[in-house]
Parts: sequence; C-alpha cells; structure tokens
Amino acid sequence: FNDGPGKTAQFSRPFALVWWRHRLIVADTGNHLIREVDLLTGRARTLAGGERKGFQDDLAKGLLFNFPSGLEVRESDTGTGPALLWVADSRNSALRQVDGTLPDIQPRHLRFFHGVRDKLALLGES
Repeated sequence: FNDGPGKTAQFSRPFALVWWRHRLIVADTGNHLIREVDLLTGRARTLAGGERKGFQDDLAKGLLFNFPSGLEVRESDTGTGPALLWVADSRNSALRQVDGTLPDIQPRHLRFFHGVRDKLALLGES
C-alpha cells in the first residue's frame, strides 16, 4: 500500500466506504487497514492498522485488523463533538470502535466487542 497524493496512493481490495464531511473513510481490506482520502486535496493516509493482519490493540506493537469490511461514522449528538468510527473487523469476528475527532483519530482508544453478550450490552440489552 502507499499513502500519498492521487495516483501514488494504492489500495488492495477496498471493501467499504463511508463519506464523512469532505473525506472518504475506506476499509482497505486487502491491506488490513483503515484509511482516508481527503477529497479536497486528493491525499490518502492510513488512520489505523498495521502492516500485517491480526488482532492487536497495543500502541507499542501496533494496531492490527484482519479483513476490515464494514464502516460507519457516528457524529456526536451536537454535530460539533468527536465522531466515532465503527469497524466491522470480519475475520476477528469483532466490532471495533475508534474514538476521536475525525480526521484526527486516536487509535489508542480502541475498544473491542466479542460475541453476542457484548453486542447486546453494547446495544443496551442484556
């Protein structure tokens, strides 16, 4: 993969896109990355993920995804606060939430939800 302007940016099997303000957030599935394309400048950059697939949330060792394939951005209730980015991390069978003010995502605030119990708790059900 390559970050950078327009024609130099390279993706592998981009699977999901979500439009957020003047950016496209991309699940770069083949590279196991979450990336963005700034539609005003044409530049692509990596937001989260490492150079290999896996399941890891460790800033010292890096953040890893395994086949991220779904995305959703949730604006704050006021529209001025931080936005949340949700990632369906398919081969890890996990929903992952990245906290931060897009586009300045701080992946150290990553949380994981596994299995039905955690998904129901997330939705406010038990």
